[in-house]
Amino acid sequence: MRMTGDAARSVASEKEHGPVLKTAFGRAFFRGALCCFDVTVRVVGPIMFVLVWAILGTIVYAYFVHYCPLQELDPFFSAHGLATTVTCFYLIGTIIFHHLSCALKSPKYVTKEIVRRVEAMAAEEGVPALQCRFCRQVRPRRAKHCHTCKKCVLKMDHHCPWMCNCVGVGNYHHFFLFLVYATLGCYYLLWHTAPILSKPYPVVSFKIGQQMTPEILRANKKIVDDRQHFESLLVISLLIFSAGLALTVLTILHIYLLLSNQTTYDSAKGQGPVNTGAPFSSFSFRVAEEGQGKQLH
Repeated sequence: MRMTGDAARSVASEKEHGPVLKTAFGRAFFRGALCCFDVTVRVVGPIMFVLVWAILGTIVYAYFVHYCPLQELDPFFSAHGLATTVTCFYLIGTIIFHHLSCALKSPKYVTKEIVRRVEAMAAEEGVPALQCRFCRQVRPRRAKHCHTCKKCVLKMDHHCPWMCNCVGVGNYHHFFLFLVYATLGCYYLLWHTAPILSKPYPVVSFKIGQQMTPEILRANKKIVDDRQHFESLLVISLLIFSAGLALTVLTILHIYLLLSNQTTYDSAKGQGPVNTGAPFSSFSFRVAEEGQGKQLH
């Protein structure tokens, strides 16, 4: 049966505009999801940043208030106590340094100078320069647009709410070393608290009809204090153990990404390793990695 002209035009219109409508809906949904994610990151990011410092402060408090009294350890005037204190504060200080450095240091955004140089290289080699579809500026191949910072970042890894900053080529080494030292710190603390938590739980010894002498009261008071120290260390150790597992997974992942010269974005998109013959080249940015053939410092 042959269709009339109006029916044929209607079917043709559905075939032509159907995918367009679906694409428009998909784009609207994608933009809405990005907007919600950006708002969430902007609100939660500062909270997570402060939470890192709160955790470190809690560890320092637990060390002096709970660990040292329970172990009857002088943290400054005994060889073992001084060595433990110095190591603990070295790890915490290094974690704080790399956390602040990653948060405050620029991840290296795509600047006008970089745009001019990429355009010049592209024109010299006779290839079209890539353009960001969000901010509409020329960018190197592996520079990505951060929807939270609203800028293109050179060799962007991801936007980290714990750092309250983008992680890119300018601060990635601080992010990686933060992961390494935070992981080592977690296992160092667990190594010290595990022997304590493996001991029997302190129990108050008391007999019915027993006269409460000052010696018995002091002994039972010490047991009660030890129970409080034990319980506090148990809770903190469980939190540190959970954090240590997560940090271990992230550290192993980023070691693999460094060895294969990938970013988290590359891995998530399934783009595969970038072969430059230089492991750990994620610590630097080169246009040679972008397929342009020349260096860009």
